[in-house]
This record gives sequence, structure tokens and C-alpha cells, in this order.
Amino acid sequence: MERLCHLAGSEVKAQPRTWSERSYTDLTSVRSQKSIITYPIDSNTEKDATADERFDYVEGMQKGKQYVIASHPTGNPDDASRTHGVVELGVVQEDNSILWIAERSLELTPNPYANTQGREHFFAYSSLTVLENGNIGILFEPQPNNYIAYAEFNLEWILNGKQDGSLYQPKITMEAKGDFKAGVTTKVTAEFRNSFGKLKDVDFELNTPNGWSVEPVDQTAFEKVKPFSRVKASWEVTPPDGVSGQKYLNVSLTADGTTVTSSKKQVIVGGTYLSDMDWEKADNAWGPVEKDMSNGEKGANDGSALTINGQTFDKGLGVHAPSEIVYQLDGKYSKFSSYVGVDDEVAGGASIVFQVWGDGEKLYDSGLMTDSDDAKKLDISVDGIEELKLVVTTSGNGNGQDHGDWGNAVLFKSDKTETSAAAMKQLVQHFKENGAFANSGAVRALRIHLSSVQHYAEKEKANKVIKHMKGFKTLLNHQMNNELISEDAYQSLKADADSVLQKWRK
Repeated sequence: MERLCHLAGSEVKAQPRTWSERSYTDLTSVRSQKSIITYPIDSNTEKDATADERFDYVEGMQKGKQYVIASHPTGNPDDASRTHGVVELGVVQEDNSILWIAERSLELTPNPYANTQGREHFFAYSSLTVLENGNIGILFEPQPNNYIAYAEFNLEWILNGKQDGSLYQPKITMEAKGDFKAGVTTKVTAEFRNSFGKLKDVDFELNTPNGWSVEPVDQTAFEKVKPFSRVKASWEVTPPDGVSGQKYLNVSLTADGTTVTSSKKQVIVGGTYLSDMDWEKADNAWGPVEKDMSNGEKGANDGSALTINGQTFDKGLGVHAPSEIVYQLDGKYSKFSSYVGVDDEVAGGASIVFQVWGDGEKLYDSGLMTDSDDAKKLDISVDGIEELKLVVTTSGNGNGQDHGDWGNAVLFKSDKTETSAAAMKQLVQHFKENGAFANSGAVRALRIHLSSVQHYAEKEKANKVIKHMKGFKTLLNHQMNNELISEDAYQSLKADADSVLQKWRK
């Protein structure tokens, strides 16, 4: 239930109480201008020792557990982003951390006292309390400075957020300690948040690309997992020698033999994200260039998740055209990879062009991109490049709405050993042994092209090397399009082919 009214004339009776000091962690889900209360009020105090008897727990909650309720505006603490309020429900864990389990938007009908910005919704400062009837009362600011509203709801209303998709769904999150490098072991940890009921015979499974070594570090199977609790599993993961580029790890969780949820995480082997590097200079038309978030507004760190036509990226750069970012590479890198496109945070009308320049030479041009376009993937050689410049232009029609993303922008370092056709033949053999090809014919076709490249390289016939390596890349694309080669093998061999072409074109 939800009741909204003016403060004047309403009778609201809250439970009497005294303040008590509690220490909780994991409050990062709660944003600016927050109000937080415990529910029951505080079952750890003598005054409220019978709180569990006086308050009703609805389906999806555990009797005897300590819960917290928070309210806050969405977005960032400026008027432009206070579009509506959010109420969240969390359960206190044994280590006093908060596991947030549900949230729901607190939307008002159009404010009769329309604010000067002309918005229909507004939500700023708020104050929560537990009412005598067990419901939650909230006073909040739906209009800047001169109007206070009151709403009343119960816990079932928050938990019923599942109906509109706002319930926190069961999910797995993954994190890795350290960078992934060929032949080097990295610890990967997965955490499962259970917003189902009690689960039995729970198992984690981590799937990696072919040839990777995976060793469990601790427990990965559990007899049962309680509602609104979380469990973790860890593995030591080692990519094989000769592997580099963007790869994917998949972790799944099963209960009673049925998959409950899964998660896919992109990792970089032998690479460095641009957002983890310092640029030489950065010019941007609307506020600063943002790292690992969209451009947002004029302030710093005011963007959202990088999102191009529904595809999101954890890492990258958010800009507004015209934009120019310069990095000093000093010839230390061999390849640059990124997804580019218009960020979903802007309305229609955006039209931009992405360009990559190396030492004054244009290496890539996306062509005109609008807000209706999917992200474009680029993989280009930057072997020997001293200065890398990322440019986003306005396409000549003004720069309204021109927010652009460099999603998962990453540089890969040059190998100490020079890439050659002979080395690529060894890599093909490695991928064959790890099941990366659908049949032996695909392997044989690649070897034939590489043998030709090797033959003409030994005779130093550059035109012949370039011709046959171009044919090798065409064959790679054919095999990828017809599912004859794995994504990992395709990306690695394609990058090596680009390096060989770069060398012989000089």
C-alpha cells in the first residue's frame, strides 16, 4: 500500500524510542541525502527486546533477522538528477554488513506546486520512521525548499517491487585480484547473493577459455544456502603461454542440479585499460572526460554506466564531441582495442565520428554513428606508435546530444619476441591441442597460408608476404563466421596477422 498526502492535517504516530549506536558496512548502495532506520527499531536494545512480536514480517523476510530501510534520491546530488526517490530494504549479516535485497521507486503524481525547472517529479531530503501500526512513514521533499510531502507504505510494498523489475535479483559477481598475464596465476572470486528461498546442494562452476588452468582455492559446493545470505568461492586461474587479448570467464551456480544464475566477465590478458592510465592531455566539449562512466553533465564523476544501444561496459572513457585525448605510448604497445558508439544517456539527435590517430596518421575511422547504432568493435595495430590520439568529431552538424563512449578501451604491450609466420604456426598448433577448431581441415588451411607467408618472408618479398597474410585474415574471418574456430583463437591469430602486416608495410 502507499498513501500520499500533505503534511498539514495528517495524524502520524510513530513509535517512541531512544537513539542507539550501530555500526554497519556495505552502505554504498545508498546514495546522497539518505535516511536509514532499523526494522524492527533495534532488536538489540533492551527496550525493544520484544520487537519481533510487535512487527509483522512479510513473505520473503526471515523472522528474528535485523533489517534496515533506506530512502534517498536517485542519481547524483544535484537538482538535475533528483528525479524520484528510492526506498531500499536490506538485511544485516553476521559481520554487520548490509545485504540489500529489494528496492522500489517512490513516485509521486505530478506535483501541484510545479517546480521552477518544470519537472513532474522531484525527491531530495527525506526522513523515515516506523509507525505504530508497523508501517513505514516518510517525510520527503518533492519540491525544492518550500514543500514537504508524506507517504506511508509497508514492507510488502517494497518486496513487491519484483512485479516491476526492481527487486534485487539473485546474481553472481566476480572479481579478480591482479592483472591476467600468460603463464601467471590470478585469483578469481565469485560471490552469490541469494534472494530466493533456501537452496540445497549448491555448486559453483567456473568456465574459462580452452587451455586455461583452473584450481579451486576453497569451498565451491555448499549443502544449503539460506535466504538473503551470500556465499563465495575462489579459484586460481592461469592463462596458457602465447595467449593475449580480451577473454571471457563464465561462472554459474546450480541448486539441486538446476542452474539458478550465471555471470559472464570480460578480462584482459596482457593488456592495460586506458582508463587506468594517465593521459598526456584531454579536451572535452561538455565537462571533463570521464573514466569508467559516461560523460554525464558538466561536473566530474557525474556519469552513469557506459552503455551503447543497450550494451554496457565496465571500463572505458565517456566523452562529448568534439573531444580529443592524447596518450604517450613510447612504442611500448602493439594493439589497441575498443568498442565505440553513442551513449544511451542522451536523447535522439546525436551524430558523431570516432577516429584513432597514431603519430599524426589516421589509423581508424568509424564513419558516422548515431544513437540508433550498435557499438562498433575496433582492433588496430599500434606497433611502434609514440603518440596515440583518440578523437570524436561532431560530424559537422553541431554537438547537441553528442555523448560518445570508448568502451573497454585497452592497449596490449608488444612481445619481446617478434611476431612471425613461424610463431603463428606454433600458436595454431597450441589452439588445435586445446580444441579451438571444429575440424582438422580448418587447421590445415591456416597452416598452408602461413607456410606461404614464411616462405616469402625468408626471401624478403614484402608484396608476397602482404598478399598471403591478407588471404590468411580472410580465411580467419570465414572460419569465425562459420563457427570453425573459437573466439579466443580467432582474436589472437588476427592480432598477430595485423602485427606481421604492420611490419612488412613499413
